Amino acid sequence: MADTIDDGGAAFPVIAEGGSDSGLNPHFEGGMSLLDYFAAAVLPSLLPADPAERSRYVQGLSDGTVGGRIPATAAYQIATAMLAERAKRGK
Repeated sequence: MADTIDDGGAAFPVIAEGGSDSGLNPHFEGGMSLLDYFAAAVLPSLLPADPAERSRYVQGLSDGTVGGRIPATAAYQIATAMLAERAKRGK
């Protein structure tokens, strides 16, 4: 049995109509999860600020690693910690 990941739910849920005979029963459509949103928000902070260094860094991302670090993994680890802290605060 696979572990389920608490992704925080939808980051920007929208109400859409449909799903019944009349087509008027609203349902939520998710889109991006809150986990994905947090990871995307933190990812730029993991890249070097200097444009030349950033360019070399991004070129090194072709295999998913740079200097022994995996930026996407780090971004999701931070995002997961953000969700855990959010849950502690009752959100």
